Amino acid sequence: MRWHLRNHNCKQILLGISHDAGYAPFLDEVVTREDRCKITIIEGPPTVRELSATGLQILNFNNIFRAEKLVDRLVSSPTPPSTWAGVTSIPPPQAAPPVMLKNCVKKAATSPAQTKEKLAWVPKPRGLDPPITVNATVLDKIKRRTTNNKLCNNHYLRGPCAKGDECCFEHQYKATDEDLKAIAYLTRLNPCLNGQDCELEFCIYGHHCPSVTMGGKGGGEPVCTAFGCRFGKEDHPPGTVIKHPRKERWEKEYERY
Repeated sequence: MRWHLRNHNCKQILLGISHDAGYAPFLDEVVTREDRCKITIIEGPPTVRELSATGLQILNFNNIFRAEKLVDRLVSSPTPPSTWAGVTSIPPPQAAPPVMLKNCVKKAATSPAQTKEKLAWVPKPRGLDPPITVNATVLDKIKRRTTNNKLCNNHYLRGPCAKGDECCFEHQYKATDEDLKAIAYLTRLNPCLNGQDCELEFCIYGHHCPSVTMGGKGGGEPVCTAFGCRFGKEDHPPGTVIKHPRKERWEKEYERY
């Protein structure tokens, strides 16, 4: 697509990607305002909202392409891709326990009742993000990387960065599996723009606040410990106390704090 966009002889690029929200970040990075008239999304299954938001024109061929997604009839699961999803072997979100840090004692609950209360909250429709077990030393090492050598989340978690050499973040660092987990953990502190409506299977962003623990004033209410939490009210369990709110976001949603 990059090559054809710069090809003088190419008048129109047709993309059969209406079903896959994973292409939206690539299109946002690559397509300029001048390119929009040269690109058309061919619609089979209904175009996902992430692609509709790119503003590209959409063309429908109901008499050629089916509108239903194909069902995967494989008996066994295919080999995971060599990306973040393959490294972590992510379990189903419904069974997700709290994130645990290696080499770091973190008290998630003070009683079985509180544990049950924490796990009882399941946001809809996507559910809880799978847990990421992180080495505390490695996490600190990744956090200390400054603007000049900060690692590119897209490059390390999704595959080669679409910006290539034009990207301002680090691509040359040889990340270990523990590094990837730390990068994924930090990236998940950023809310996904589509929240619980996200349909991207291996989305690298957070779909609920990962910084909630049990405790607080009443001994059992959920507490968000993040500094300047970026997640909205609906991304926390009901009644969550926000210890360090981001004023512009929370002053209306949590008037009592």
